[in-house]
Amino acid sequence: MRIRSILLIGGLATLMLSPDIHAQLSGGDVNRSVESGIQYLIRAQGGNGAWHYSEPYEPGLTALAVLALTNAGVSKDHPTIQRGLQYILNTKAERTYAIGLVLMALAEVDPVQFRKQIEFYGKWLIEKQADNGTWNYDGTGPGDHSNTQFGVLGLFAARSAGLRIPPFNMQRIIKHFTSVQNRDGGWGYNIDSGSTPQMTAAGTTSLLIAGDRIFYPDVNCGRYKQSKNIAGGISYIADTWNPAQGGVHAYYTIYALERVGILSGRKFLGRHDWYAELASTLVRSQNAMGGWGGANQNGVKDSCFALLALAKGKVPVLVNKLQWDGDWNNAHNDMRNLTAFISTELGRNITWQAMSSKAELEDWMSAPLMYMNGTTAPNLDIREREQLRECLDRGTVLFVEACCGNKDFDIGFRKLMAEMYPDRQLEKLEPAHEVYRNYFPVNAELAQLEGLDMGCRTGIIYSRRSLAWDLERNFRLDQAFKIGTNIALYAMGELPLKDKLDRIALQSRKKEPESEPSDEQVKRGALTIAQIKHQSDWNANQLSIRHLQEFLQAKVDVTVTSERHPIDLTSPDLPNFPILFVTGHHAIHFNEQQREALRQHLKRGGFLLADNGCGHKTFDGAFREEMKLLFPDNDLKPLSQKHAVYTCGYDLTSGKVKYRPIVTKHQPDIKGVILEGIEMDGRTVVVYSPFSLGCALDGHNSPQCKGVEARTEEEEKGKVGIVGAFMIAANVIIYAMGY
Repeated sequence: MRIRSILLIGGLATLMLSPDIHAQLSGGDVNRSVESGIQYLIRAQGGNGAWHYSEPYEPGLTALAVLALTNAGVSKDHPTIQRGLQYILNTKAERTYAIGLVLMALAEVDPVQFRKQIEFYGKWLIEKQADNGTWNYDGTGPGDHSNTQFGVLGLFAARSAGLRIPPFNMQRIIKHFTSVQNRDGGWGYNIDSGSTPQMTAAGTTSLLIAGDRIFYPDVNCGRYKQSKNIAGGISYIADTWNPAQGGVHAYYTIYALERVGILSGRKFLGRHDWYAELASTLVRSQNAMGGWGGANQNGVKDSCFALLALAKGKVPVLVNKLQWDGDWNNAHNDMRNLTAFISTELGRNITWQAMSSKAELEDWMSAPLMYMNGTTAPNLDIREREQLRECLDRGTVLFVEACCGNKDFDIGFRKLMAEMYPDRQLEKLEPAHEVYRNYFPVNAELAQLEGLDMGCRTGIIYSRRSLAWDLERNFRLDQAFKIGTNIALYAMGELPLKDKLDRIALQSRKKEPESEPSDEQVKRGALTIAQIKHQSDWNANQLSIRHLQEFLQAKVDVTVTSERHPIDLTSPDLPNFPILFVTGHHAIHFNEQQREALRQHLKRGGFLLADNGCGHKTFDGAFREEMKLLFPDNDLKPLSQKHAVYTCGYDLTSGKVKYRPIVTKHQPDIKGVILEGIEMDGRTVVVYSPFSLGCALDGHNSPQCKGVEARTEEEEKGKVGIVGAFMIAANVIIYAMGY
C-alpha cells in the first residue's frame, strides 16, 4: 500500500500559525501524550483483535499498532497486545508494507517466541528484492522508495532477531540509493522524481541500515569515513526541516524523520534538536480523543506513526559521543552497538547520540558518560577545554580510547591532560576499582585502564588499547563490551537517566581563587574557617567551605569571610583560626608534630569539623585511627540526639534526612542525622560526619558519593521538613561558635 492520509484540518496545519511552536516541552508532557495515545489505540481495536486498513495489506495496520503500543511501554502480556498478535499470526501477510511491519512487530515483542514467523517473512523479503535493490508492493519486480523503506526496516528487524541476511541484499540497497540520489542530496518516491522529506528520510535510513552490514572494520581500522550520500541526505533534511507543515503523509514523514535521528545517533539534524521539535509538534497536534490525524483507519495509522515517534525518540541517552574537530568517528557504530548491548543486559532501552564540541554545556550534561576517540592528536580549543573541565567538575565521566591503539592519539591525549590538569596525572586503575567488577568481572591486567580522579569518582577513564573496533564488529563476547558496559554503568551510578526533554538546570559554580587569602584580606571580627592541609588530597571538594560560608552569611546572618583559609597545622597562625575543617577522599595521616599542634589547639578552645569527603571507608578508617592517636583516652563516638548540635540552629531531629541514592540502596533503613564527636572537659571539640557533606556543599553530583544531599529550592521555599547537608554543616559551625 502506498501510504495515504487525508489532509489535516487544524492539527499540524494550525501549528504553522503558532509563534511558540517549540516552547519548552517537558518529559511529563510527552508521557501524558503517550498515555493518551495508548488509550486511543486500545479503544480503536476491533473485536477480532485487528486494526483494519485495506484487505490486500492485512495485517499491516494491526502490526503497526502492536509495534507502536509495545514501544510506548505496553506489556506484551496485555490483552490488547495478545489479541493483536493472534490476529497477526492467523492472517498471512502478502505485501511488502505488511510484511515489513509484521517483522518489526514480532521482533519487538518476542524474537525468540516468533522465530519461525520471522524467518518465514524475512526470507520472503530476501527472495523478493528486485535486482536493483528495491521492492514493489507484492515482490514481483522493481519498486518505489516507500515500499523499499519498509522492506529494509523489515530486514533490519529480522537481522536484530538473529536471521542472517546475505550481504548481497544490503549491497544492492546501497548501490541503488547511492546511484539514484538527486543532486540536492534527497530522494523522491520514484527514481526520477523530485526530492521530498519523507523519501529522503527513507533513503537515508536505508543507507544507515545497509551500511552496517557491509563495513568490515577489521580490514579498515582507522580509515572509515562518513558516507557522502548519508551526509547529503541529512543535509537535505536539515535544510527543508518543517515537521509542523501538515498535509499529506504528515505523520508518516515525522516517523521517517525520527528513524533518521535514531539511526544516525545525532542529537541535532543541522541546527534542529530533532526530537524536541518533533515531540513539540506531536504533543500540540494531538486531538481530544488522544489520537492524531484523520478519522477511522487514517486516524489509527497516523496515531501509530505519531506514537512510535514519541515513544522511540524519547529513549534516555546514556552516552554522548564527542564530535571534535578531527577524526572523531572512526568506528561509526561503536556506541550504537554498545548501548544496544547494555539495553539487552538491563532489560530497558537506552541510547547514545553524537554531541558537537560546539554545543552548550547543558547539552553536554544531557548524559552521564562522554565518549571520545580518534587516531590523531585530539584538538580542543580553549572554550572546549574549559567546558570539558566544567562538565567533569559537575559529575560527567569522560571515557577515552586510542582508536586502533594509535600512538599519535595516545601522545596527544596525554599532552592535553597535562595541559588541562597540570597538578594531576593519569594513573593505572587498581584491580579493585569498580569498573573492573561493578557488572562484569574484567581482567585488569588485560584491560590496563588508566584514570584521573575528580571528586568522589574517577572522572576520566582512558584506554590506550583499542576497544572501538571490537565494538564496531559487534562481537559481543569480546572484552570490549564488558569494559564498555562497566564504564557506562559506573558513570550512571545510582542516578536515573535524564528524560530527553528534561531541562538541564545548572547552578553557577564559582572558581577557586588562584591564590590563597592573606591575613590582611581576612575581615576583622568575621568568621573564617581554616581548612587543614595534609599529605593526602586535602583539597577535595574545594568549594565546599566557600559555599558553606556564603550559606551562613545569607541564611543564618553570620558575618563570614568570602574565602576559606588553607593552613598547615604547624603554622604559627593556627591560633588565629579557632574553627578548623578537614576532609579528604582517601586515607589521611598526620605526623607527630602536626598531631601535637592540633591537640593543643583543641585543648585551648579550638574546634574541628571533619567531613568524610566521599563517604569512603579509606578516609573513615584512617581518620578514626588519627583521632585515636590524638586523644587515646577520648573515644570518637555517636553524638546523642539530645546534643545541642542538633537544635542550636536548624532543627535536625525530624529524621527526614536526604541521603544520596547510593546510601539508601545499601542502607535502606538509615534514618536521621549521623554525627560523631570527641568530648574534652565537657565540651565537644571534634564533630565528624561519616557520610559526606562536602559533595552537596561543593555542588557536584557524583553518584559514587556516599553522602547527604542538599535541599532543592522547592524544598527550601516550601519549608519542607527535610534535612540537607547545608543545614547540618551550619549547625555544627553555630555550635562551634557558641558552645
